[in-house]
Amino acid sequence: MLKEIREALDKEIYLLIDDLYHIKKQNQPELLSFLHKISKNNGIWLKIGTVKFRSELYKVEERPIGVKLGDDVSEIDLDLTLEKMNTTKKFLERLASELLTECSTFKLSELINPNAFDRLIIGSGGVSRDFINLFRQSIINARERLNQNPNHPKGPRISVEDVNEASGEYGTFKKEEFNKDADDGTVRLNSIFSGIREFCLEKANSNCFLLQQDLDDPKIDELVDLKLIHKIDPRVTVSKRQGKVYRAMMLDLSEYAGSRTIRKLETIDFWKPNEKEKLRKVGLIYQPQ
Repeated sequence: MLKEIREALDKEIYLLIDDLYHIKKQNQPELLSFLHKISKNNGIWLKIGTVKFRSELYKVEERPIGVKLGDDVSEIDLDLTLEKMNTTKKFLERLASELLTECSTFKLSELINPNAFDRLIIGSGGVSRDFINLFRQSIINARERLNQNPNHPKGPRISVEDVNEASGEYGTFKKEEFNKDADDGTVRLNSIFSGIREFCLEKANSNCFLLQQDLDDPKIDELVDLKLIHKIDPRVTVSKRQGKVYRAMMLDLSEYAGSRTIRKLETIDFWKPNEKEKLRKVGLIYQPQ
């Protein structure tokens, strides 16, 4: 059928498959092998969208099955992460400005204050979809605040508090996505995430934590893919732990934005040069059970 379509159009065609990770992991190589077979040498370009740590592209049983990165297919990493904060910020500033140009005469600086914009980036984890949703909800929150009090002390622009409130509301949606997207290991994922959340909020009293770099747990990577925790620095050393190297991670903003004042949580602005030293505290080291 695809061959007939291509010949009728007299053009190459693109076959786009999204959300591969909803297919059971053990079945993914068979599906990819089939798609690759019907695409190869038929004028069909195959593009697969998936989540890295919840995908199995290739396996060897009696024979190789699936597609092999570097040989059969190339990888395009679409993630902008908080590890590249400056690059991510420039991209999201450009994205927000383009959206404003389409729908209003506002400049970005007239709509949101700089600290609130940084908080938007943190709340989204650098994910464009989450950024746009949080931005939209923050506008709604700011409108409601100003409708109640046009002379509100937070001013006419979107404030940090407006973003915090939006993030807390968006957290409910993230949890629904988590329960929908997570696989058969949901119970273990929940357990690991609960341990991290408790450590940050009850013990470290911080939005950030450190994991030993050689700790190899795919479930941690799944939590990153599910946007419940975020990578912020791939290499951190701690003065009281000579010879050890750690990865710095951040708990998602939705998990603490609403209770920050009550808990007096120390939030680390890790992208600022004068804040980086705060990541080197021994009290931030998390040791999973």
